[in-house]
Amino acid sequence: DLKYRMIRYCSAENLANSTIQTYSETYEKIKNDVGELDSKSNEFWIDYLSRIPSPIYRNNIRSVVLKICRDVLGQNIKLPVVKRTVKLQPVYTIEEVAKIFSKIKNFKHIAISKMLFTESFRISEVLDIKLSDCIKNEGAIIIRATKNGKDYKKFLDETTITAIRNYLSWCKENNEMPKVRLFEGVGNHRYSATSVRMFLKKAMRLSGVEIKGSCHIFRRSASVWKCENGWSVPHLAASINNSPKTAQKYYALVRPEYLRTLQKPTV
Repeated sequence: DLKYRMIRYCSAENLANSTIQTYSETYEKIKNDVGELDSKSNEFWIDYLSRIPSPIYRNNIRSVVLKICRDVLGQNIKLPVVKRTVKLQPVYTIEEVAKIFSKIKNFKHIAISKMLFTESFRISEVLDIKLSDCIKNEGAIIIRATKNGKDYKKFLDETTITAIRNYLSWCKENNEMPKVRLFEGVGNHRYSATSVRMFLKKAMRLSGVEIKGSCHIFRRSASVWKCENGWSVPHLAASINNSPKTAQKYYALVRPEYLRTLQKPTV
């Protein structure tokens, strides 16, 4: 059976079980639509794919068809990749961020928000910071085992340092000093990412801003503002701990509202 030949081929390539399961389910859907797959021409598949409205689903179907026709059956077919349009994700203005932060009163929450926005850290990086990674005399923090698998040192903005000092002073006054990590929850365990999302969601609602988003919207907003203020792609990539290629694709963007304010060059 063609399906099991495909599964054996995928297993020989050491593909993940979840990927093989997805291929199997997609194969059944294709078979229900077109019947047997081994006698179809290249033109047939191009026409079949063109009638699938979703670009993501269309590319999933394309991958399975190529796996069967090229690798299993040995046919020489060429199917075009469906390119998805990339739209600019929503970003906050300075005024909107100020409104949101004005609704956050907890010292720990204020410090975490500063780390997410001003320093453009990922939420996982913020919650994994240990007290031993804080270099007080330099005003810096070492981020361990990041998404790129590397450690790096980040010098903090003065407003972020002030927010962390206020948070630790409050902890000391209330006898709730963290033991291992900079931000800890009940029982000195790692602070929950869900708790961060909940207090930010509440602050967004109380502030009345129309754009709703997750923690990542602060990192994205800060990156867009940096680009609008003339930061180069390598400089931006270093500040958010991303490769220049990734930074250029997802973060080195400007808002349409900003482009409308630019003046035409005069000769």
